[in-house]
Amino acid sequence: MCIRDRYMGSDTHPKVKEIANSALKEIGQTIKNPEISENVDILIKALSDPYEQNKNALSILLKTRFAHMLDPPALSFVMPVLEYALRSRVSEAKQDAAQIVGSISRLIKDPRDLASYTCLLYTSPSPRDS
Repeated sequence: MCIRDRYMGSDTHPKVKEIANSALKEIGQTIKNPEISENVDILIKALSDPYEQNKNALSILLKTRFAHMLDPPALSFVMPVLEYALRSRVSEAKQDAAQIVGSISRLIKDPRDLASYTCLLYTSPSPRDS
C-alpha cells in the first residue's frame, strides 16, 4: 500500500486545518528522533502550506546532520516534504530532496517503515520531464 493521502492541514476550512494541526502536534510529540522532533513546528508549517513553506523545511532538513534512527512518526513528517520537492518543477528542490533521501536512508531501522513511501520516491516521470 502506498500513502498518497494529502495532508488535511492544507484544507481551506479553518476548523479542518485546526484539527489537523492539533493532531500533527500530538503525533510530533511521539517522535523519538531528536533532529526531527526539534523541527516539528517547521515541518507542520510545510505540511499546512507547502507552496510557501516547503522550501524552508527542505532547507532545514538539508542542513540537519542526521545521527539517530528515523522512526515511523518522523518519516510521516519528512516524507511529504520530500515528495513535494521531488514533484516540483524546480531542479534545485529535486536535488535537495534527493540528497536528504540519501542522508536519511541509512538511518531507517526497519525497511518496512519506508515501504509505504516507496511509490513517492519511485514515480514515473511525467511527459514534460522527457
